[in-house]
Amino acid sequence: MPDFEIIAEGKLSGSATEIDITSIPATFTHLECVFALRAATGAASGNGTIRLNGDSGLNYGHCGGYTSSGGSGGFATRTGGLTYFQAGVTLAHAGGPAGIFYVNRVIIPLYASTTTSTKTIMSMQTIGWNDSDNFTEYCAGFWNSTSAVSSVTLGNLGANYDTNSSWWVGGYA
Repeated sequence: MPDFEIIAEGKLSGSATEIDITSIPATFTHLECVFALRAATGAASGNGTIRLNGDSGLNYGHCGGYTSSGGSGGFATRTGGLTYFQAGVTLAHAGGPAGIFYVNRVIIPLYASTTTSTKTIMSMQTIGWNDSDNFTEYCAGFWNSTSAVSSVTLGNLGANYDTNSSWWVGGYA
């Protein structure tokens, strides 16, 4: 088995409310997902959500922060009780320059384990297109489950994913 292998990749041919990546094999140790996302026309901006294996129970938590051209700060810490992992997906707003997609990187160590009771989720987003409007978000969180991750679903909070939003998912040995 190679040290790293692309498991799935894709690009939207039209606007979508969700991006569903299924049939992730449990043959690797760590999972990495990279998403290049933009909000559909008419949305000022957008945040996405991540659900693993379609789980919408109160099994997620996160905390994080950001640095920007205007300063830095933190997100509210949620130690649990969320129905999705939010602080990991940001969409470029439709009012920005054409062709701009925010890059989101999500890593899930030990994603295939069925003995760990919590899966760690780490994420970083690099956002911006000019000297006055850019920032980086970073966060860590969890999913309480002993199940191996077999699917990743990106949902949205108020903005659909735009045409040409794309992704790849890979596994590390």
